[in-house]
Amino acid sequence: MKCNNLVLDNLNLSTDDKQTLKSIPVNVPPFGMVMYNNNENIESLVKNISADYLELELTDDYNNQIDFNNIDWSITLEIKTVLINIKNNSSIIEYLNQN
Repeated sequence: MKCNNLVLDNLNLSTDDKQTLKSIPVNVPPFGMVMYNNNENIESLVKNISADYLELELTDDYNNQIDFNNIDWSITLEIKTVLINIKNNSSIIEYLNQN
């Protein structure tokens, strides 16, 4: 699952991009239902100062968009916000560029 309009620190080695929010394993036969729960509690740090919308893209291992053949599907994302107290009079942009 990719989000092309967010700035992330993630690196997907198979596609060599930094837009991958999460790689979801598919361990069911064709036409089976994929159910995923984030039991590892892996989170992604988003470095955008603001985002007006999310542009999600679901791709396979070869970076091809997934075709659901007009089948309904759903996804739930949990978004946490964190307030960072910046010291030494640096700006938020300087802080994000350091990490």
